[in-house]
Amino acid sequence: MPLKPNRWIISSLFFLMAIVWGCNPDDICLSNQYAVQAGFYSYYTGGDSIIGETTVFGVGNNVDSIYNKVSAQKLFLPLSFDGDTTSFLVYDRTRIDTVRLVHGKELIFISRRCGFTFNYTIDTVLYSNTFIDSVSVVNRNVKYNENIENIEIYLY
Repeated sequence: MPLKPNRWIISSLFFLMAIVWGCNPDDICLSNQYAVQAGFYSYYTGGDSIIGETTVFGVGNNVDSIYNKVSAQKLFLPLSFDGDTTSFLVYDRTRIDTVRLVHGKELIFISRRCGFTFNYTIDTVLYSNTFIDSVSVVNRNVKYNENIENIEIYLY
């Protein structure tokens, strides 16, 4: 009889270990974690700036609206999987500017469940200057699952 409680304890431990080892944090797939993070700043003060009623469209393959009439201090701009250039039209009520990101990319493996994605390197940022004064690249590397601002957009 004394062996039965020991078998129950051993079985319970194996069951508990199977549950713990079966849960893998790599199985959590993140969406939109390959986007350039762009912050808005005032050209005059250098401080944070909020752009009102912003609408952002992708140009080319990415023609959907990314943002539609939002007030924002930061934008997340998804990069192209297909090419080495990604362009956006940024509307601020009645004004329009274009932001073009030239980038390289490297295919990386995330996990069996999530598959592959890209890490990017920003080479150049080209822009028109209707209401954008300048753009500064502060972190060229756009990596999966990082929360780091990549570019600063200075507004008039």
